[in-house]
Order: sequence, then C-alpha cells, then structure tokens
Amino acid sequence: MIRAGIILFLLSRDFSIYSQIPGSAEEVKLTVRFENRPVLEVFKELEKKTGFRFTYNDAYLNEKLKVSLRAENKNIQEILSYLSKETNLAFKIIKKHIHVMAFEDLLSSGSEPDPKNFSFRIEGMITGTDTGEPVFGATVAIKGSTRGTVSNEKGAFVLDADNENAILLISSIGFVKKELKIGKKTKVQITLQPDIIPLEEVVVIGYGTQKKKDLTGAISTIDPERIIKIATNDVTKAMQGQIAGVSVHGSGEPGMNPQVIVRGIGSFNSTSPLYIIDGVQAPIGDLPVSDIESVQVLKDASAAAIYGSRAANGVIIITTKRGKSGKMKVDYSFYHGWQNIAKRLEVANREEYQMLVNEASANAEPALAKKPANDSDSPLFVNNIDTDWQKEAFKTGKIQEHTLGVSGGNETVTYNVSLNYFDHTGTIVGSGPGYTRYGLRVNTDFKHQRFKFGESLGFTGVDQNFMTFVHDGTPLGYIVGAIPTLPVYDNTTKNGFGSASQTIHGSYTANAIGFNSTLQSKTDRNRLIGNIYGEYAILEDLKFRLSLGYERTDWRDFNFQPKYDFGWFYVNNIAKMNDWRGYGYTGTIEGTLSYDKIIGKNIISAIAGYSVLQSAISRVQAHAEGFSEPYFPVLSNGTSGISVTGYEEENRLLSYFGRVNYSFNDKYLLTATIRRDASSRFSRQNRWGTFPSLALGWKMHNERFMKALPFISQFKLRASYGLLGNQEIPSYQYEAVINPYAHAVFGNQLAPGATQLEFATPDIKWESRESHNIGLDAGFLGNKITLTVEYYQNTSKDMLLRVRIPESTGVYNWKSPFVNGASVENSGWEFQAGYKNTSGGLTYGFNAYLTTLKNKVLSLGYGDQPIGDGITRTEVGGEVGALYGWVTDGLFQTQDEIDQLNRKSPIGRYQEVLTRPGDIRFKDINGRDANGKLTGKPDGKIDDDDRTFLGSAIPDVSFGISANLAFKAFDLSVMASGVSGNLIYNGLRASLEYGGGWDNYAKNSLNRWTPANTDTEVPRVVMFDPNKNNRASARWLEKGDYLRITTVQLGYSLPKKVLSKLKMSRLRVYVSGQNLLTLTGYTGFDPDFGNDGLFNRAIDQGLAPNRNFNAYAGGLPNPRSFMAGVQLGF
Repeated sequence: MIRAGIILFLLSRDFSIYSQIPGSAEEVKLTVRFENRPVLEVFKELEKKTGFRFTYNDAYLNEKLKVSLRAENKNIQEILSYLSKETNLAFKIIKKHIHVMAFEDLLSSGSEPDPKNFSFRIEGMITGTDTGEPVFGATVAIKGSTRGTVSNEKGAFVLDADNENAILLISSIGFVKKELKIGKKTKVQITLQPDIIPLEEVVVIGYGTQKKKDLTGAISTIDPERIIKIATNDVTKAMQGQIAGVSVHGSGEPGMNPQVIVRGIGSFNSTSPLYIIDGVQAPIGDLPVSDIESVQVLKDASAAAIYGSRAANGVIIITTKRGKSGKMKVDYSFYHGWQNIAKRLEVANREEYQMLVNEASANAEPALAKKPANDSDSPLFVNNIDTDWQKEAFKTGKIQEHTLGVSGGNETVTYNVSLNYFDHTGTIVGSGPGYTRYGLRVNTDFKHQRFKFGESLGFTGVDQNFMTFVHDGTPLGYIVGAIPTLPVYDNTTKNGFGSASQTIHGSYTANAIGFNSTLQSKTDRNRLIGNIYGEYAILEDLKFRLSLGYERTDWRDFNFQPKYDFGWFYVNNIAKMNDWRGYGYTGTIEGTLSYDKIIGKNIISAIAGYSVLQSAISRVQAHAEGFSEPYFPVLSNGTSGISVTGYEEENRLLSYFGRVNYSFNDKYLLTATIRRDASSRFSRQNRWGTFPSLALGWKMHNERFMKALPFISQFKLRASYGLLGNQEIPSYQYEAVINPYAHAVFGNQLAPGATQLEFATPDIKWESRESHNIGLDAGFLGNKITLTVEYYQNTSKDMLLRVRIPESTGVYNWKSPFVNGASVENSGWEFQAGYKNTSGGLTYGFNAYLTTLKNKVLSLGYGDQPIGDGITRTEVGGEVGALYGWVTDGLFQTQDEIDQLNRKSPIGRYQEVLTRPGDIRFKDINGRDANGKLTGKPDGKIDDDDRTFLGSAIPDVSFGISANLAFKAFDLSVMASGVSGNLIYNGLRASLEYGGGWDNYAKNSLNRWTPANTDTEVPRVVMFDPNKNNRASARWLEKGDYLRITTVQLGYSLPKKVLSKLKMSRLRVYVSGQNLLTLTGYTGFDPDFGNDGLFNRAIDQGLAPNRNFNAYAGGLPNPRSFMAGVQLGF
C-alpha cells in the first residue's frame, strides 16, 4: 500500500510537465489486453499505442518476467499502476519517457525537499468519513506545482508550500478526490468521503463473466450483503421483493422451498427456473446463504439462451465464495432468534359456539336435536372446557446458524473453506416441523503459468421433520376449526389426546395437535455438489476449459403411524410404516473454447462449447404393517402387508452452444447466442431443438451529442429477441406403459393378462418460449442515481398438457397423454431505481423495484377445452388460474321474495328447494337456448351456467424496496415488499363461515342473519347448508394487496483502533427482525402463502400435501422473527 501510494504521487507530480504535450498521458485512453506476455513485449506494445519510450536498466529487469493485464479505456498512468503491482517495478514519467526502475530507486528519487527553500509548512491528518479511521497512502499535492507527498499509516503527512495561498489536492483509492484551501492554517484535519459507486461491476453470465456496463440482456443481480441479513435456509426466500420480474411465494414451514416464477408462467408442467451453482445444475434448497458470493437472474432469451432447453423459466446462477491472495482470514458468524405466528383468526368461544351450532340445528328442516355436549339439559353438557386451539397449537419457534470460514492464498493457490450449522424448529406443537442442516464447503484454485485448475466441493446433510396428519383437509384448517368443547389432552384415551365423539359432540373435529405429536414423518438427505475445472491458455487470447460437474442426493423418507384413536373417523388399529430410500444425481461434462481480442476500437469475446448431461433417479419404497408395542419400526418387524416397490429413470442431454459478444468504439454492442440440444425425453424424430437469440445495445452516453449533458453518466438502450426451450415433462412419454400383472380368474384358473396404463405419444416435441425484451439502463450524477426500465413479452408455444381421453381405454385422466397444444403470453414492465450517497459521516442509499405482469392464454389445443371447473378456471382469452364461481346479490329477506322468483323459474325454483330468508341470493346471468348454447342472458334459475370469472389471482404490481444507512460505527438496513391488484380465495374463512356443520365458527358468524338482525351480509346458520351458501363465489374473494416490512437490522462495528489491539479485523454485533409488520386487508393468516403457482395459485386453504403420504407441509404463515447475532473476523 505504501508503494502504491508513492507511485501514484510520483506519477501525478509530473503532470504539469507532460500535460502540455498533445496526446498527453492524461488525454490518451487505451484499451489493452495481455495474457502471460513477456514484460518487454508489453513495453513495446505500449510504445506503439502511446508514443512514449521506455528506458530501463538491464541489471534489474528480468526479461523472463511475464505479466497479465486487462484494461479498458484507461490512461497510461492507470496502466502503469497496474503493471507496478504485477511486476514490483516502479515507473516515472518525464516528458515523453517512462523510466523503469527498482522500487527502492523510486523511493530515493522522491526524497523530501529542503525546508529552507519554502516559507510555509503544512501538517495534516487524513481520515475516512465512513469509519473515522486514518487513510493510509493518500496522495497530497499542491495544486499548480509538482510537489506532493503521501500519508503514513497513521494518516499523517507533512508538506512544504511557497505561501498560505496554497491549495491541496488530496486523493486516495476508494475515496472521492478533494480540494482544500489552506489559508493561514498550518495544521489541517482532512476527511475523505468513500467513493461508493462501483466502476467496473462484473456479472456472471452463462459460461463466463461480463462487465455490467456491456450487458445487452435482461440480467438482475442481488447484493449478497442483503441476502445474509435474512435468516433462511433458502436463498430464494431472501430474493423476495428484491429483484424485478421475480415472484417468490413461500411459507413459514422450516426447510420448505418457496415457489419462484420468473416473468410469468412459461409451462404447465414446471414453473421453477434452472439453478446453476458453481457451474453445476443442482437443487438450491440446502445451500447455506453464507457461502454465496453472487446471485444473477437471467430473465430474457439473450441472457438465458446459452442454456437452451432448460432456460424457459429463467436461470438463476449462484457462485460461492472463493479465496483471494493474501494472509489467511478467519471469519465466524452466529445468530439466534425466536419466531411466532403473529396473527390469530377470530373464532367462537365455548358459549358462542354452542349457541351457533344449536341455532344451526334448529334451523334445519326438519330440526335436529342438540348434541349432548351442547345441550345444557344433558348430563354430558360441556361447560368446563373452553379450548383456544390456536393458543395451544402455536408455539415459539427457534432459529440459529453458525458459520466458520477460512480463506487466503498466494499468487499460485487460493482457498476458501467453510463450515455451517443451521437449525430451525417450527411454530407448531408436536414432532414437526423442524429442519437441521450441516454444511461443509471447500473451494480452491491453482495457477501455474498458462494453467489454471481448481474445484468447488459442497456437502450438506439435512434432517427434516414434517407436520403429520391423516385425513382430508389441512392441519391448519383443523386447528382453527376445532371445537372449543374438546380438550387437547385427555389422559383417559389411548394416546393421551382429546377426541371427538359423533354422538356427544357431532363434530368432525380432528385433534391436529394429537396427530402431529403421535405420527412421524421425516426426511434425511445428504447432498454433494462438486465441480472440477482445468483451463489452459493456448494463446494470449485463446483458452480451453474443461469442467466436470456432479450433484448427488441420497435420501430417506420415513413415515410411521402407530395405533391411535382420536375418535370418529380417526382410528387406526394397525401400526403402519412406509420407508422410501433412493438417490438422484446429475453429472455434467463441459468443454469450452473462449476467444477474447481487442483490435483497435473493436472488442470481440466469443465462446463455443459442448455439454453432456446425464441424470438419474432410483428409489425403493417398502411398506409394512402389524407392528407391536413397544414400536421398533423397521421392515422386518412388520407382520403383515409387507410390500416393496421400486422406480428408476435416466435422462441424457447432449448440447452444442456458442456466443459472440462484440463491442465497437465502446458505443455499439451485439450479442448473438445459439444452443442446440438433444434430449432423451423425446422420441428420436423430435429429439433435437435449436434455441437462438440476438441482442443489440447502444451506449448513447458515449456519443458526442451527449457530452453536453454531463449529469448523465450512463444511458444505454438495448433490445433482444430469442427462443428458449423446456423439456420438463415425465420421462418416457414416447413409450407405452404396460402393466404385465393384470391377471384375472376364470373359473378356478388364474389367467395371465396385461393392461395399458399409458399411451405412447411419440409426436410430442419441445416446448418453446419466444422472448422479446427492450431495456434502458441509465445513471446520473456519477451513477449516484441509477435507473433500469424493461418491457418484456414472452410467448410460450407448443406447451405440453394432458388431453382427456375416455376412461374406457383403461387410462386414468391423470395419466392421459401429453400433446403440444397450449400457448400463453406474459408481458409487462420492470422498473429498478437506486440511489447512493455520502454526506459528512453519513452513508445512505436505497433500491426500489416494481414489476407488472399480464398473463393471457392464447390456446389450449384440441378444441381449447377449459382447464378446471371449480374455484379456478383456465380458458382461452383469460389468464391461467383465473378465479371462477357465482356472483352474490345480497341476502333473501322474506319468503315472498323467494316465492316470486320460484314462480318465474322454468323449473319451479330459482335456487334450491330449501332456500329460506337469510340465505344468499346468487345472480342469474346466463342460460341456454334450444340448441344448448349459452345466451349470456338470465334464464330464471341458478345453475352451473351462472358461474363466471370473478377476478385475477395475478398481482397487477409487485414491488420491493431496500434502504441502508451507516453513520460511523452504526449501520441500519430496512427491506420491504408487497403486491397489489390480485384476489385470494380465502378457503379457511369459507370453512369457518360455513354455517352448516358442527365444527367451530368464525367470530363473524355472530353477526349472522336472523329475523332480528337483517342488516348484515352474513347468511343464517343452518345445518348442512341446504342453499349452498358455501359454494365457490365472490363471497370468499378478498383483496390480496399487502405491504410487508420483511427485514430490519441494526448493527454496530467495533472501531479499527480497538480491533487492532484485539488482533481482529472485524467485530460486528446486530439485532434484527423479520416480518415485523404487514399492512393488508386480507383476513386470512398471510396474504403471501405457499401455492402451486399455476391453476390454484389463488386458493389459500392452509396447507398443501407434500410427497410423504398422509403428511402435510408447505403452508404455515410466515412467522415474525427477532434475532441477535455477531460477526467476527481475524
């Protein structure tokens, strides 16, 4: 650092000499690229480009010395500074000569001037405004002269001037330059503001990197510093609201991966983007967030086409931390937190419940008798139990993480090793949910002359427990709907939990706490992600790289149901076990040839390569029953129902790809990409697919006519077009599936037989996604203000969907054949704005994101038959998963009103036979003519034809914002996100306000219609709901708008003076909160709930089933969290 500071000063002190020469060092901008070139050749090349002449002494210049250097649009001073770091040589410019000397000689040539020659001595101290720490190696010069010096390690300097009118010029790498008038002051205190604007930000693209300023495609990045401030096992959860065009929806279930959609629905079979971790296709869920160095999202075809058939849903590229040359660094971080479900749904207490359920029984026709538990005249009447099931079921969860990292290296080898432990217990009482992860990562890189090679190895081990339940419905629904007259615990029952009785309670209530405490459902998995690469520089501009990638996951899914008796339907007299074991792997071999060349004003970067990918899954399921107590649930202990089944599949993908990036005069950009894939998922005649893209860019800010607008630091236009593919369908669809064991008995003889389970569909081909993108990247005031605007339009074609065939063929609907029949269009705008600044000791900034999305179904193939006929419906001209049902029209107030409508009805009734005052009136909006065609006119009766589209499940706008502030040792960051313009079907509310059963009621039901309370929108309560008030209708739709404060973190870093005494490089403590506040009108638990992202994305039913049968997971409300942590560096 001392050497670099002195070099910069001595280079700058001769400025007054050579600035008078035309084409001076300050004016001439050079673009050079040297790879492992002898230093003398570099000198000669620079002489040709600049007109300068190098002079040197052979005694200390090693002719075998080789250097590597890349510089774009830099002056000779900056290039010589880079060379100095590479060669340990010093350079001094005198007029048109560059003198090369040993570093020690340069120091002696810059000796202190004789104080007798000057009349004014200045002493000063230089510190940084961000930390208050001394700035070491800052250059201090007197304006208009050649005199100057550098600050020492304490930030101090001494400089002699002619008189008190001197003006100091202060500069240092990483800080903003400053001028200071001295006046009569002989001692000065100088503070420098950090230059927080990154000059040459580099982003990771497919099979390479590129400067952000040269991008032509739609690529978004997220700052890793923001990611690590969110406590989560999954990096995609931390991306919520932080990247324009990326939709993230998840739940509070520990270990559950959120659902991620990039720029709308691109396929009916999979909406998940492709994840690339250190060059390897791999699942992202168990990757420690602390290991991540960078995250890039490739959103358009220009950016993603290099991945071809796997990129239709976007690509998320993640690189993990690697070592850097220097002393060994040791970093440790830890946090511990507490979580709880902040919201409770308001339900009836015991007295309110008994009143409502008795009223519903009395309103039935004929009236029903009160159940003994609710009858005050019965000896079985319950008046001493009033269970608050949400209070009993929801507990305080805990979350913690420990990370230890060691990194360092030298010019030959660098390394980064990390250990990680993450533990998260859920917010529900019982054996699940919970998630524990252990991680180890080793990344090393080696360099020897023309060779580079290295590896990335990451291992994680996971123990995950799920919530358990055995019945139709959802555990969360049963928790909120459980009757208050039932106790949670009961020592008189088999399992020690309360159970409902059909004759006493009448309720279907299942004790969800009992189930979750008694049953077991868990997963153990080990995952290895590795990549080994080797690179050889054939020529200075030509490199060959070979990489071997491998991801393997071994898992065991275990589910055990002991004997239990929770009343009524919830009885199990035979202990059962399911044990799944298996593995899956993805192996990749990739070879690339890259070429980078600068020819005058032309910069060419090209890559060509091939890829061979093989993936496989193998699993075995064992089932056994009849276990005796005490339980040892292993297969051999089962006494009945023992069976073993298995499944295997294997897929291959062969690919060739190429990309050319071209820049002319740092103004005009072109990117052309093509990839050709062959997938084993398709038959031979349709195996190959070709996916090209083209993008153009124009850096308007480098045009002469823009120089008159100095406040514009960047103004780049770009446009792209391309084609992406998708192969994510079940394997072997081009082959028929036969069951060879469909035997039958004729008389007393067993006759062998076979049936066809699936039809062959050899004609299916690739799905494709046609992508159009127009973008603007702008920067103002030295890029303190940044703005990105994009418009996109993506059309997915030949989308694969199943077409129903008659069940008489022996093929079930869910196994019906695939066809290329659908097409869907997604379009919208993306806006991203940022601001960064430093004022005094305060550094602050923000980033804001906003996305719009319009989804339209263009075709559904083979007659365009709609998909779905329940709460949602997908049809041509509408959107995927649009809400569908009846329109309400208030409540019937009198029987006469009902009778009049019945008399006008062609079938003698308008709605239902037992429609009564207090029931919902539904709108008659459609009918059929004599030919059975819909007329769009009322027909006097309510039936399925009166259903219509009720609204959109897709937000009109999604947005997010992050803000940060730092003052001296304190730092504060805040992140928020939200959506607007979508509707949610509140399934839990529909269950609680059903009004026709013996389960508990919503508090809102107290405002039900009665003859004495007619001014209400809540219908009467009546057993079995004869008017079907509970049917799918606009009644259950609520606005899904919300604004959530996702993260607030306040930290304090120990000053460097104290750290140096402690032999530490960092000590930061912080407190943090997540999901602290949600502003919404939605009455459910959480407007941001886990969903399939497709046809049922608008339906909030609580929880959704996971892959373990009879186990549920994935829909707990996102918890509110409070954490404290520490970060240490040595």
